[in-house]
Amino acid sequence: MANQTATPTSNPFDHAFEMLGKMPEVTTENVNSEALELLTHALTTRAAERGRMILLRSPRAGFGKTHLLMRLHQRVAHTHEFIPLEPSKGRYLDAQSVLDAVLRRFSRVLPAGGGLTVLDLLARRILAAGLEPLVKSGEVPSQDRDSALQALQTRPVETFDFHNEDAVTARWAMTNFSLLGPRLTAELAERTHAGYRPVAWWVELLFRYSSAAIDQTSRNSSLFETVFGGDQVETDMHEKLVTLLNLTGLVTSPVLILDEVEGFSSNPEAALQVATFLNALHQSCNKLALIISVNGDVWETAFLPRIPCGLKDRLSDIVVDLKPIDRETAVEMLRDRAGEHAEAITEKIDFDTGVVYARGLVREAASVWEGLAPSSSGSMGDDQQGMQ
Repeated sequence: MANQTATPTSNPFDHAFEMLGKMPEVTTENVNSEALELLTHALTTRAAERGRMILLRSPRAGFGKTHLLMRLHQRVAHTHEFIPLEPSKGRYLDAQSVLDAVLRRFSRVLPAGGGLTVLDLLARRILAAGLEPLVKSGEVPSQDRDSALQALQTRPVETFDFHNEDAVTARWAMTNFSLLGPRLTAELAERTHAGYRPVAWWVELLFRYSSAAIDQTSRNSSLFETVFGGDQVETDMHEKLVTLLNLTGLVTSPVLILDEVEGFSSNPEAALQVATFLNALHQSCNKLALIISVNGDVWETAFLPRIPCGLKDRLSDIVVDLKPIDRETAVEMLRDRAGEHAEAITEKIDFDTGVVYARGLVREAASVWEGLAPSSSGSMGDDQQGMQ
């Protein structure tokens, strides 16, 4: 149940829309709970194998797909990195736009991280993954091989902390990177089944980025200039994107999220291009998972008419269909937002007319709240805002 805070005049049902990446203030656990378990299982089962392709579908808008994705991300954030894609106006996707989305997500500053970004931590873990077999084989000497291996396996972020004078491995790597870099590249290229050249490009860039001073405000701008500056062709961008996702897949599970796709309803050609592009990208990246979040009408009118049967089968490898909420869950939603006043609102809502879904319920409750007597509404705003 939601905790209550004093906001005397606010309507706890004001907000009927959410954006991926911003957690709502109120969550009703039983809304889409079955779908949450299915999605969690799909992402975490056989995690060491190929990432899955998941179709998250609802009969119409407002069933809580975006909210569900946020809850899913919160649940698996320690093992998965969610990357939202936003072709919200029905535009096409290409390697450059997706790589831009990936790097913007990775370059975000961590809360209470002292300026560190997600990419800093990923880079350290990737470099540790490349160094580990070299230490194990003895190619990289160590006075205490077992302790060095344990540090690389269990504390890679601390071991490759380039900003800690006491991180011996990180200091040694900085001093010897001209010799170490090619061997790291060879190991990582073998593990990702990638070419030496594109892996070498990312290894050097990740090393430079993660070893630069944290207070260097130009770190992210330099990163984007290096990746996207100059004359670029789509094949080069695709190679960079695939290589980065496969390197990332060594240390976490990247998940591309295609949400807010209503714009495709007027552009089925773009829907086909995006579906084809994402399928090809998924086939090239071992650990990459893909979630397409779509309303049933958009799936039927924009995607199905143009997508070949084989592609349709791959995109719907796993299908999670959202269902209407029952009266008990609806009352729980109202209680989470209106607290002790939920009963008065419940009495004024007809649950037997039409399909009950989260956004529709929130809108109906907002209308009921506004229609309450002023003497009551003045004391009924002590609840948090949100919707499913």
